[in-house]
Amino acid sequence: MDARTLTLLEYEAVIEGVAEAAATPLGADLARALRPAWRREAVEERLAETDEALVLLERFGPPDFSGIGPIDDAVDRAVRGGLLYPDALYRLLSLMIGARRVRGAVLRIVETVDLPRLSRLAEAIQAPPDLYEALRGAVASAEDLRDDASPTLEDLRRRIRALEARIRETLERMVRDSEFQKALQEPVVMFRAGRAVLPVRADQRGRIKGIVHDVSGSGATLFVEPEAVVALNNERRALETAEAREVERILRRLTAAVADHAEALRRDEAQLAALDFALAKAAYARRYGHARPMMEEPGGRIALYGAYHPLLFDRAVKNDIVLEDDVRLLLITGPNTGGKTVTLKTVGLAALMAQSGLFIPADEGSRLPVFDGVYADIGDEQSIAQNLSTFSSHMVHVVEIMRRATAESLVLLDEIGAGTDPQEGVALAAAVLEALAERGTRIVATTHYSELKALAYERPWARNASVAFDRETLRPTYRLLLGVPGASHALYIARRLGLEETVVERARARMSEGAKRSAEIVQDLSDRLQSLEAEHARLAAERARVEEARRALEAELAAQRAAREARLQEIEASFRRRLEEAVRRADMIVAELQSLHQAAQTSPASAPALKPHEWIARQRTLKEVLKGLDGAAEQGAGRKAPDAQSADRVRTPLLPGTAVQVRTYGAKGTVLEVRPDGEAVVQLGLMKLTVPVQDLLSLETQGNASSKTPGGSSGVRVHAARRATFEIDVRGMTVKEAEAAIDEAIDRALLDGLDRLVIVHGLGTGALKRGVAQFLSRHPAVLGARSGGREEGGSGVTIVEL
Repeated sequence: MDARTLTLLEYEAVIEGVAEAAATPLGADLARALRPAWRREAVEERLAETDEALVLLERFGPPDFSGIGPIDDAVDRAVRGGLLYPDALYRLLSLMIGARRVRGAVLRIVETVDLPRLSRLAEAIQAPPDLYEALRGAVASAEDLRDDASPTLEDLRRRIRALEARIRETLERMVRDSEFQKALQEPVVMFRAGRAVLPVRADQRGRIKGIVHDVSGSGATLFVEPEAVVALNNERRALETAEAREVERILRRLTAAVADHAEALRRDEAQLAALDFALAKAAYARRYGHARPMMEEPGGRIALYGAYHPLLFDRAVKNDIVLEDDVRLLLITGPNTGGKTVTLKTVGLAALMAQSGLFIPADEGSRLPVFDGVYADIGDEQSIAQNLSTFSSHMVHVVEIMRRATAESLVLLDEIGAGTDPQEGVALAAAVLEALAERGTRIVATTHYSELKALAYERPWARNASVAFDRETLRPTYRLLLGVPGASHALYIARRLGLEETVVERARARMSEGAKRSAEIVQDLSDRLQSLEAEHARLAAERARVEEARRALEAELAAQRAAREARLQEIEASFRRRLEEAVRRADMIVAELQSLHQAAQTSPASAPALKPHEWIARQRTLKEVLKGLDGAAEQGAGRKAPDAQSADRVRTPLLPGTAVQVRTYGAKGTVLEVRPDGEAVVQLGLMKLTVPVQDLLSLETQGNASSKTPGGSSGVRVHAARRATFEIDVRGMTVKEAEAAIDEAIDRALLDGLDRLVIVHGLGTGALKRGVAQFLSRHPAVLGARSGGREEGGSGVTIVEL
């Protein structure tokens, strides 16, 4: 710790927790070097960086930092001209691979979310491409280079492998040879001094000629390099020497490249460390549920809500610790082991953590001013070596604090004035507190002295607080009560620890009545305040439960509204699609019939003939279109109505022969002609009127359409010269002649409203019957066809359903 953070040693434990959350040794080292910032701008920047890192972790998860580690020793060695071996080069390559991976991951994330600080860190990572490619193409592992690191190295290693294969093959052949097997201790190939040898029995030395490279400890085995492989081994050794020279040449080339990029590599290492450290701060906050504090100007309000000591984790009791702008001193009283010192440290650690860029163990909305120093005198540091008593060790710290503290400092004093004569201790403690408060210093202090409680009550810049004590269980509750001084409860604690009751009562008898009454009043106030706080907590929990239920109901209602709106939009879209299709099909039919009508008006002789079944098919199509439109309209009920003009155009197709009502006169008639200028000629009884089309109301949609026949159209020629007969005889006709006759008979039957037709074709060769059947299968007006029954004429007739 530096000189501005005296004796608050738990801060180091917090920092170690952040270091353990780091993904790399680089981030961990940066965490361990962390110290508070003392300017508000620097503090806000640090907290904003942690905030961005927390957003990244929660939305995307941590980047992969695997393979990233320290490289400064390797870079320094390269710069000094030393040779880097594969292990160092592999660490450099691993860092560059990881750097490229982390940089890419962060830059992809910042494309979707604004994280400017993390973006700057990632963008500064270079991982020099030429060095990266050189290392990637040469380094295979921490032990060796790649075979293809250079063409020469590749050739040498290929030749070495070939020689090794020849040597092994020669020796294995000797091992399998019965002539040599009796001379061998074991039928294996071994190596001594880098050369391939055979284990030969000492008494059989003359059986295998060669060079002895080693002898076993017992002397019973000689390790002999047979003459057959000596030359090959010599050649292999020469190649290995050349290989070592080539490897050294490649290592020197790569080392020089590292030295050339030393600054870029150091910068990348620093940026990766900073990124990892930022994410470690966020991971630490996320793991323990810490929140970002709002930073005030120096001298501003201290408001820690639900605060607790960061090293107690889930065992801690959360408390609200509040000092308004005009309060310089918070004096905490209460029994020993009740949590006074923990509360003191909680305030100090929260300040140090916030100014280090760490989130604090408190709820959202907590606020802290930026301090220029945090000074603490906590614990008993008496020293025999320095001839310091408890009191003296405290005073050494207090003197140093008085020398350094300013109006923008935070001072933490535990049991101020203790360890000496109570009367002098109270006087000295009061003087120190007043002197610091007059400077404007923020002070949190603990004491057992009743006189200091009075000081905190009398001074407008001071506030009392106490840690609660349960007299029924004789145990502290660790709850901080603001505004109420606390009793020490020494007699209660002594009784709980087993002191004889007579001794406790004797001590009570020695207390003055005023002291007894004062302790009872303080305890009664404390009990009432705890009761009020418990009720407040109950009401807050109930309000939270009601609020949660309200939010759940609102969310459910919103979901229902959204589902209903989506369903209505789906219905409207379906309705519009069906409407558009209906309009399209109706327009095609109307256009066709009007075209036929106009052709008949201008040139009756050359007008195309429309067969009755074709006319009926078009009527049926129009009816289906209208029916589909009705269905779509029912689906779209309650939604925005479609274009009225287009709907009317579909539902009231005005054609010659259409029954209509003239709105102006209320009279009914029949359309004789529809003109291109938007007017129509209508037959009203004995009169013919020319009226605007908009003044006509079609009666076809009211059930009259089915009673109309094509014969009512004056503009379409329909062949209906005579009424259809129930039966047509086509015997003696060719298939082509029969088809024409049957087609005409079907038209006449349709015009007469018949739904069945009997075709007499006889038996004969069966060719006419087959031709008739094929024709009927293609005819659009035929519903089905079958051979006649025995009473209907048998196989010589065909019964047609229209």
